[in-house]
Amino acid sequence: RQSDPKVEFLKPYQNNIYKKLTNETCSMGLEKTPNGTYIWSSSKQEIDYTYWSPDAIFNKTFIYGASTPKGWVLTQEPASCCLFEKEVEKLEPELTLTFDEYTYHLELTVTNFRGLKWVNSEVLLYCFTDANAENLLYRYPALNQKLRTNDTVVYDFKLNDDGPGRYWCESFRNLDLEVVKSNEFFFRESTIFYYEFVMILRVNYSQTLIHLNPLSSDIIEYLREFFDEMNFVSHLKDNYVTRFMKIIDIDEMKNEVLINIHLTYNIDGSNKNHDGEYEFTKTLIQEAIQRTVGIKLEMVDFLSSDYCLKKIDQKQTWPTTEVGRLAHSEEFCFKIDTSLVTSLCDGNFISGARWSISEEKCEIFNKSSVTPQLLPLIDQQPGSEAAMVIFDISTNHDLIYPFDVYAISEIFSKMFAIYRGDYITTFIETISNLMEIKRHVLLEARLKMNATDKILAIIDHIAAYSGENTEVCTKNLCFKFEIFHDWAGFGVPKGNTSRLMSISSNQTVDDIKNMNLDIGVWLSSPVLSQLEASPSLVILFFFKGSFFVENSTTDKSLGTVGRIILPYIEESLAGPIWVFQDVEDEITKACSFWNFDLLGFWRKDSDSVGYSSYQFCEFWRPSFFVLTDGNQDNMTESLIGILESNFKTPEVINRLHRLSRRHEEFGYIDVYLVGKILEKVHQDSGIDLKALVHTVSNLHQVQRKILEESQNLKWATDTILHYVDQILIKHNYDKQVNVTSDNFIILISDIKESNFSGLAFLGYNKTFQMQILEGDTEIEEVANYENLISAVVLSSELKKQLEEDAKVIVTFFPNDALFNENTTQSKDVSKIFGVTLPNIAKYSGPISVLHKATKSYYQNQCSYWYYNQSTAGLWLDDSESKYLSSVINCEFWHATHFALLLLDQDKFHDNALDWITNINCAISMVSLFCIILTAILFKKWRRNTGNQILLNFVFVIILQIGLLYVSGIINQNSQDDVLCTVTGLVLHYSVLSEFCWMLVISFLQYKRFVKILEGSPKRILFKACLCGWILPLLPVISVYVLYPDSYTHSKVRLCYPSGAGLYLGVWLPLSIIISVNFIVFGYVMYSVVYKKTECDNVGNNEILLHWRLGVLLFFLLGLTWTFGFMGQLGFVGFIYKLDMDKITVILLLCVIWLKNTALQIQVVCNTTFPHSSCVNKTEVLPFRECSNSCSKDSKCCYVHTEAPPRCPEGYIDSIQPNMCYRIQDQKSKFPPKCPFEDVLPFNYYKDVIDNIGPVWMP
Repeated sequence: RQSDPKVEFLKPYQNNIYKKLTNETCSMGLEKTPNGTYIWSSSKQEIDYTYWSPDAIFNKTFIYGASTPKGWVLTQEPASCCLFEKEVEKLEPELTLTFDEYTYHLELTVTNFRGLKWVNSEVLLYCFTDANAENLLYRYPALNQKLRTNDTVVYDFKLNDDGPGRYWCESFRNLDLEVVKSNEFFFRESTIFYYEFVMILRVNYSQTLIHLNPLSSDIIEYLREFFDEMNFVSHLKDNYVTRFMKIIDIDEMKNEVLINIHLTYNIDGSNKNHDGEYEFTKTLIQEAIQRTVGIKLEMVDFLSSDYCLKKIDQKQTWPTTEVGRLAHSEEFCFKIDTSLVTSLCDGNFISGARWSISEEKCEIFNKSSVTPQLLPLIDQQPGSEAAMVIFDISTNHDLIYPFDVYAISEIFSKMFAIYRGDYITTFIETISNLMEIKRHVLLEARLKMNATDKILAIIDHIAAYSGENTEVCTKNLCFKFEIFHDWAGFGVPKGNTSRLMSISSNQTVDDIKNMNLDIGVWLSSPVLSQLEASPSLVILFFFKGSFFVENSTTDKSLGTVGRIILPYIEESLAGPIWVFQDVEDEITKACSFWNFDLLGFWRKDSDSVGYSSYQFCEFWRPSFFVLTDGNQDNMTESLIGILESNFKTPEVINRLHRLSRRHEEFGYIDVYLVGKILEKVHQDSGIDLKALVHTVSNLHQVQRKILEESQNLKWATDTILHYVDQILIKHNYDKQVNVTSDNFIILISDIKESNFSGLAFLGYNKTFQMQILEGDTEIEEVANYENLISAVVLSSELKKQLEEDAKVIVTFFPNDALFNENTTQSKDVSKIFGVTLPNIAKYSGPISVLHKATKSYYQNQCSYWYYNQSTAGLWLDDSESKYLSSVINCEFWHATHFALLLLDQDKFHDNALDWITNINCAISMVSLFCIILTAILFKKWRRNTGNQILLNFVFVIILQIGLLYVSGIINQNSQDDVLCTVTGLVLHYSVLSEFCWMLVISFLQYKRFVKILEGSPKRILFKACLCGWILPLLPVISVYVLYPDSYTHSKVRLCYPSGAGLYLGVWLPLSIIISVNFIVFGYVMYSVVYKKTECDNVGNNEILLHWRLGVLLFFLLGLTWTFGFMGQLGFVGFIYKLDMDKITVILLLCVIWLKNTALQIQVVCNTTFPHSSCVNKTEVLPFRECSNSCSKDSKCCYVHTEAPPRCPEGYIDSIQPNMCYRIQDQKSKFPPKCPFEDVLPFNYYKDVIDNIGPVWMP
């Protein structure tokens, strides 16, 4: 059709298709424009490639494009043949896989199959499964065609018998070869394949001699030995099928592959225990792996496909749980919102089930003596027996804990999930008994577990499904379900709570008075009309308000609480419900209803109206009703009224300010509501800051117990602090703002206008006066202010940075009433500063906070208040305090609330620890100088290589002890950063050098006690110096280059690395050295204790010598520093001094004794074992026998052999029996090659080496 567009060959490959269609020259949708460019005629797009024929003529008159087998050409007139594009109906093929329960086959239905790729008149179609045991992926070779119509074809194929698995089919779309995939069908017959376990194996294939492709079946053959080992176990062979399911990962660098293998249980397992089978099978697999010696194999994980196994994580135990389900811990841990912490059993059939453990903060409550009776009932569908168990427990209400109330509510929820009319009487009687539980128990159960409100909800559920008239009245509760009759309400007779009296629709108030009712419910005529269509009514009277306990400072004295439920009326009430009560006085009452929000409280709805001796309340909603004292507005109700109002922000803040003056009436929920109100208005930039400041100041006078409880339950005080900061940040100001009150002060300043530098508070006659600091204020100048209490000073670097964003917000809290930390540690908190610098993330200089040191015997700790949406606030140590005269300076590099914590001396005996440290250091220095004096006096002693290494070790410890004191003095008394950095560098170097020398000593001990038959290393002193003096320079230089400021911002009261410099430059190399020394320590002790020795005249002293050696090496190798790593980072300085100096005292006093005594131990109980290639013909090594204990006289140490040794060339017979020794003046290499097969080289023999030289021992 001429209306169809001409062909546009938008893709180059389309030209090749044209060649196969015709040899003609035909017009196409290519045109030449007047300006000489070429466009596609329909889309008007300029061509982005060319395909010109060699015969193409480019002339102004040739403007029509045409296609030829050779390519494009231009013609003067349109060609007689023309190519047009035509829309073709697009067939969208679809593959659907279903299961036929009758044939146990899978059926594949292909609709619009002509839209798929065809080969040889057949649809190109493949079906796959991972259920096959021999292949990672099995492809069905052929499908059976069952049915074919014009647009549909149906195939079927058999299930795989090896085990459960996934099945799917794939094909290719005809036009673009896009893959068309069916739905995935998972099949598992639980009666046949009961258990399914998942092995995650890491296989190293580097040892194979042939090329192995880990993505092919080669890996299956490679694991054949492992499978054979499994088949040797009858339980695995007879009950399980092993199936490759998935290759998880490949590491080509390590030649490792991580694979997923399933164990499918193919025997009826209906009587089996899943957890027991899991543990048993896992043990068998691990044993099979250990027996597989030809393959490097590791089981990374062993999982179940169906369940997450029981797991203990921290303090919580997670029970075995089906995959895909949430579970709570066996300990029942509750979040702050009263809900249980749950964890997901995540995963799938292929990958296995794994716990996704929740990290949420929660609280575990104590269990009582009756809890074990309740716990089994929670996780089952309870019946009449459970109802009686709970009733019996409720009669002993003094034994019930808050958690028991929660457990009972959960059991009742399950029991009445389906209406059970036969349990109603028992249920009501049980509830009546529970109302006798102590007030504080029910309050905690409601506030922290929402238990009592859940029980009330169960009552509503029962009412909604009741079907017959029921009346149950007990001591504390009366329940009545009534089908609508000729009545208008019900009441409780005075002095008789065992029954209810009905009120007819034609009775009057005088009639009610004559009925002598104490309380009742009366329905208006419009409501009665509504009930005619849905004639059901439930009325409850609670004669005790135990389930309606508010957490407030004033405990309301509740009378009878009424409850009305209209189960089948969903729309609003057409008229009011009247609740009336006989009262002794004529005082107007507050008509209140129970608000379930915000953890429950009584909310006033209106005032009562008196008539005769009765007070009437009118309600327009069915709820729990009560008449309460109405003399004064309820604080909670007033705050909720503000929160839910449409008042503008100024009115909200003013009302809040007025209410805050009644701080003595505040309960914990009221503090929470203040935070919610501030959240509501915090976006407004025009808030009256004066009203806000006085509101916050008044909140400081709320009882501290109330503030703490509000923080513990709802993080309420943190919320107030957060939104006060947000309000101040968003506040618009045109000049400096300064608002003061008794307990809260704010200052908002612009550095450009006021040259603000800080804020100081000076004390006068038990009061304080605020002084704004301006200009270039120095910290030392402020520290010397007379009567200084506290101050905050911005550094010059920070002020320069603030020139871009000049707004500074400072808040001041004289006390910590709004900073409530959940801790038992005794603390005094200084004045608290809050500093906020909007839009500045990283500070170029510190904020200095100065505090007057008033209690020198307390431990000072510079701290900041840390809180966020997921963590309750707490004080965190941030920097070390510095003393400036009588003032303590804390430097901070971030914005928040800052304080100085004064920790009770019972927790930190700082003075005592300083004395202990000083005494230890003094003793250490004396010991060190004794070693140096020994070296000066005894020439032969100092020539010994081991003693020379010891002297180097002594020098570095002397350097370190001295620098510890120098660094502390400079850090506390000098502001010279260059001097502090230099001192810190040298101290850093001395610490690392000490540990490097420990590493050297560790190596020598390894050579002495483990590699006892090898010769001494060459140039050992030179190599030791390289390690001890040069190696430490690397981390020191690295820290200085990368983190030069870390030496002056230390947290340990020393010029020493902090932050990343501390972790990477100190902790990392120290932890590596200590780890190596630990390994050496283990090798040495194993060598000494467990290698076979036979010694005469040693007796029980051998064990003592082992212990002595172990203790000495433990200190000598610096292993006591592991206690330092386990200490808190905030007390690094304390650990640093106390740990090292105590070690030094013991270490340096015993080093010389160790060098002599340890060798003596070696001589007495050393063992010759085959670390050398030189052994006797029988490969059985002789042992030494000592007839007497060894002394400096080497003649007591000799060797017994069956025959005297044959001394090699260069050696002569020793005076000692059976010894060969080398003549000292002969310069032969030691140890030489073994001359005979029946001798061993031995060169570490005490005194023999010193006096004679290396020896041969048979």
